[in-house]
Amino acid sequence: MSPRDISRYLEKNEADIVRRLRVMEKVGLVESRWGTRLRKNVKLYDLVTGTIDVRFNVEGVKVAFKNKNKLRKNIAQMNSHLDEQPRNTEYLIGRNDELKALSDERIKFFWIAGVAGMGKSSLAEKFSQSMPPDCPTLWHTFKEIDTLTYLLGKIRAFLSVKDISDLDKRLELFRTQSESETVDLLIKALNNMRCLMVFDDFHKAKDEKIQVFLRNLKQRSTNKVLVLSRSKPPFFLDDINSKELVLQGLPLEDARQMISRLGLLMDDDSLLKVWRRFSGQPMALKIFCLFAKERNLTSLAEVTVKELSTINDYFQKEIFEVLGSDEQNILLTLSVFRTPVKSKAFRGITINRRNLGYLLHSLEKRMIVNRTASDKFLVHDILRDILYPMLPYPEDAHASAAAYYLSEGMADDVVEAIYHLVHSQDKDGIFEIIKTEVIDQKYRLVENGFAIPLAEILAQIDLKYAKDTELVLYYNLKGKALSMLQEWSYARESLEKAARLSEKISDQNLLAYSLRNKGESLFLIGDLKTAEETLLDAASILKKLAGSEKALVSIYMILARLYFARGDAFESTKYLSLAKSTERKGNNSEI
Repeated sequence: MSPRDISRYLEKNEADIVRRLRVMEKVGLVESRWGTRLRKNVKLYDLVTGTIDVRFNVEGVKVAFKNKNKLRKNIAQMNSHLDEQPRNTEYLIGRNDELKALSDERIKFFWIAGVAGMGKSSLAEKFSQSMPPDCPTLWHTFKEIDTLTYLLGKIRAFLSVKDISDLDKRLELFRTQSESETVDLLIKALNNMRCLMVFDDFHKAKDEKIQVFLRNLKQRSTNKVLVLSRSKPPFFLDDINSKELVLQGLPLEDARQMISRLGLLMDDDSLLKVWRRFSGQPMALKIFCLFAKERNLTSLAEVTVKELSTINDYFQKEIFEVLGSDEQNILLTLSVFRTPVKSKAFRGITINRRNLGYLLHSLEKRMIVNRTASDKFLVHDILRDILYPMLPYPEDAHASAAAYYLSEGMADDVVEAIYHLVHSQDKDGIFEIIKTEVIDQKYRLVENGFAIPLAEILAQIDLKYAKDTELVLYYNLKGKALSMLQEWSYARESLEKAARLSEKISDQNLLAYSLRNKGESLFLIGDLKTAEETLLDAASILKKLAGSEKALVSIYMILARLYFARGDAFESTKYLSLAKSTERKGNNSEI
C-alpha cells in the first residue's frame, strides 16, 4: 500500500503516516519499493514480519518480530528500557550508618542530599540490593526536560510490567483524563504492591508539578521512597515518617579501604594528603586512583600531590597526560551532552572508527564512561564539569550535538537539539525548528509535555538580529508554551505581539496562526466567548489561503472542544465533522 492509501483508510494525516512508515522500515517491520498508482511513481510498503511478540519484563517493554521469509532467521527487537538503575556499587565503601537509617521501617520517605560524586546513587543502589526478590525497584533519573506527564507515563509502564495481576486496574490507569486523578490512581496502585522507588538527580527537574507529586508520595506512600538530589528538600520533613540524609565525605579509614580496593597502596602521609585534598569525596578519590593506575603506580609513597588551585585543574592535567588522544576526544565529545547518547554521536570526531568499540569498552571498564542498559554512553557530572572547559571549539561541539538529537527525531530529542542550537549560536537552525513547530506542528512539543524546558530555552535565544517573520514565529511558540504553564498574562502579551507584527508585515498566513494560538490560549483560560471569536477569525483567513487544510483542522478541533465545554453538542459535532472533511480534502488535494 502507498502512504496515501493508508492515510485515507485510517483517516490520518499522510505526512504523519510517512514518518511512521520510515521508522517502521528502519527497525525492520516494513519494507518499501517503487510502484505505480494512477500512472504515477509512488512508494509502496509491504509488511515484512509475520509474527509480532510484545512482552513486559524486567528490562522494560520488549517488542520482537520475525521476518516472513523463513530462510532468514534474524529477529529485530525494539526495547523501551524502564530500568535506569546503576550497576556501579562494587566500590561502595562504608555508609553503614546511612544504610542502617534507610532500613528503618518506620520512615518511608528519605531525601538524600549531597554534592556531585558523594555517592548518593551508589548508596541507593546498595540499599536496593538488600530488598527481597518480591520488592522491585522503580528507578527514575531526572533530566532537565522531564515533566510530570513523562514521569507519570513511566510509572504507568512500571505498573504494567510489575503489577499485571489486576488487568481492570491497569486499564483504568490508561483511561483517566485528569492529571490529579492519574496521580491519585498511581499512588493507590503503587501502595497495592511492594516496591522501592528511587528518584535520582531531582535537582535537574524543572517542572514544579514533580515537586508536588513527591510531596504527595511523602504523605501517602506505604512504600519506601528515596529522592536523591544536590539540593535541600523543598518541603518539610518531620523526622518521623520522612527524613533528610546529608552525605559528607568518607572518613579517613573508609577512604583508605576504598583506595586499597582500587589497587593502590599508600603510606599514611600520602593518604592523608589525598584525603584532605579531595575532602573524602568518593568520586574524586575514584578518579584520582584511576589516573594513578594509568601511570602504573603501585605505591604513592614517593609521590606528592602538587598544590593546584582547584581539583578540576588537577584532573584536567591528568587527563592530558594519561589518556590517549582518541580517548580524550571521546570524553570531550561526551562532555557536551546532557543525556546518554548512542555511539553514532561520535561520528564527527577525529578518531579511528575501527577502534571506537574498543575505546568505549576500555573507558567503561576503567569506570570513566558509563554505559546504560539501552547501550548509550555518558560521563559523570563531575567529569563533565572538568571536561567541558577543555573543549577547543564548544560551538562546533554543540552544533554536532544538535545534529545528533535531530537525527533521533523524538520530541524530547528536538528540545535538546534547540538547547544545543542556542549554544552553537545557529540562529537559522533555531528558527527553522520553530517554524516547523508553529506552522506544521510537526513535533507538538507543548502538547507532548515539554512546555517548561521549551519556555526556558526560548528565553535564552538572542533576538537582536531576528527578522520580523522569525519574531512572529518565536512569539507564537513562546506564547503557546506559557499558556500551557498558565502564565496567562505573559502568554497573552507574547501572542498579541505575534498578531500585531503579522498585521504590520501584512502576512495573512502568520496572522491566522497567531490568532489560532491566541484563541487556544483564551480557551484554556476559560474565556470561551473571546476564544470563539478569535478562532473563527483565524478560520476565516485560512479558508482564503491555499494549502491551509491542516491548520483549519486544528482550529475546528479546538472549536469542537470549546462548544462541548459550553454544552452545545450540535455545534461540537458540526465542527468535528468539518475537521474530518477538511482533512480528507487536504489529502485529496495532494494527489
